[in-house]
Formats: sequence, structure tokens, C-alpha cells
Amino acid sequence: MIASRRFSNPVNNIIGILYLIGFALAIWVAVYAFKRYAKPANIRLTGHNIKWIVYLWLGFFVIEVALGNLNRLIYHVSQTSNNEVIQRLMTTSNLTLILMAFTAVFLFTYPGGISFPWLFNWRVF
Repeated sequence: MIASRRFSNPVNNIIGILYLIGFALAIWVAVYAFKRYAKPANIRLTGHNIKWIVYLWLGFFVIEVALGNLNRLIYHVSQTSNNEVIQRLMTTSNLTLILMAFTAVFLFTYPGGISFPWLFNWRVF
């Protein structure tokens, strides 16, 4: 809705604020449910675990590059239609870019527990 520019800036700002409130509410519900029903083990995050995280992260990028090259060889396109849509959304509205970046930060740091070690009872180092 925001990226389509059908509404004025104040209405888009209100929609963005409602989006963030809804996102915060979803996080709160997830934390509440996790703390109430899950019994997480007390896990120590070691250097070995961090090495595996880095290896898998690098492996992800290697696979992404390989699949991109395969996509270019087979279908003769430089990017996927999904990437084209994301690029168009990011360039049409600054508010969309800000909201997507904010959401991505919380989606990728929150479930991992590194930003919130108290959630999983992890002792970092």
C-alpha cells in the first residue's frame, strides 16, 4: 500500500506506524508464547559454534552466486523477478525502504538469539 503511492504522505506515515506497532505486537506474542511453552536448554555459545555460523553464512553466498550464474546460463536473465520487484519497491518509496530495513534487522537478529541472549538463556562466551 505504501509503495503504490495511492495515499498522501501523512496517511503513509500512519500506515507505517501501524505496521511497526503490529510488528512489535507479533514479537511480543512470540516471546510470550516461547517463554510460556518452551523449555530452552542452557546452551553455551562457543568459538566452534561461531565458526560454523560463519562457514554456513559464507556457504550461503557461494550457493547464491552459483545459482545466479546457473540462472544466467539457463534462462539468460541477470536477476530473478522477485529481486526486480524488491528493487522496484525499494526505489519507489523511502518509507518502504526504511520499514523493510527495520523489519529485516529484527527478523534476522531476533530469532537467532544473539541480540537477545536472555530469550534462549545463552551465555555468550
